[in-house]
Amino acid sequence: MVNSLDLAGVPDPALRASFELCDRVHAAADPETHHLVRTYLPPSKHRYFHALHAYFAATEDIADDCFTDWAAETVVEVETGRGEHPLRQAFAHTVRTRRLDVAVLGEFLETIRRDRETPLRCATFDDLRGFLRGAGGAPARLTLTLLEPVRPAEHEMSLLGEVFRLLDVCRDHGHDLRTGRHYLPDEPIDAVVRQAGLLVDQGAGVVDLVHPSSRRFLAMAVEGARRGLDELAAVVFPHPPADGVRAPHRTFSGTSR
Repeated sequence: MVNSLDLAGVPDPALRASFELCDRVHAAADPETHHLVRTYLPPSKHRYFHALHAYFAATEDIADDCFTDWAAETVVEVETGRGEHPLRQAFAHTVRTRRLDVAVLGEFLETIRRDRETPLRCATFDDLRGFLRGAGGAPARLTLTLLEPVRPAEHEMSLLGEVFRLLDVCRDHGHDLRTGRHYLPDEPIDAVVRQAGLLVDQGAGVVDLVHPSSRRFLAMAVEGARRGLDELAAVVFPHPPADGVRAPHRTFSGTSR
């Protein structure tokens, strides 16, 4: 398999090490999307996708009391192009060299910050959409530039990002309940799946809005979103019991990620 760093001739040892770290972090955090990137995208794009996915995963794992510094340091690094952090160096390089929208990155960081400060509780799917747009749609829009859109596609890409974030929410439901977060709406799960399915239907058009070299990758992503929603429809998720004792539940695997 072609090494994208060799292909690009990345000479800086520290930057090369950062990209290699991001590759490993992406593979560990989200092996399915890592496989899709490696299988369906040109090698020249691999390192950039690994850098973005690794950064998003690392940001989610940052402790609450460290998040403010993490976010602030990220902003400085993408603005100056200088950074010493072993993972963020590749991310900052990607944002600057690929001219990704820093405002969209800010939307993602602000969404995660608000979520950490005030645990979310949603009555309806519409209530959840604001979180999904910032935490899932914004990262998806950042990756869109790497897919070389041939026509405006931000809206469609954002919708797909929302659905994948919803699948993440479902996968982590048991853990989130233990930390005081209850993202899933109070609506029946079949209603949530139906509404999310409409987002996939609208977002699927993005496949035709990007460069031909990126279309197979996005087609597989759309298929994965539909498969994940099909699985989700069969799962019973508990709501926090009134007595505070957690009820047993079947865990959603999230294998479509």
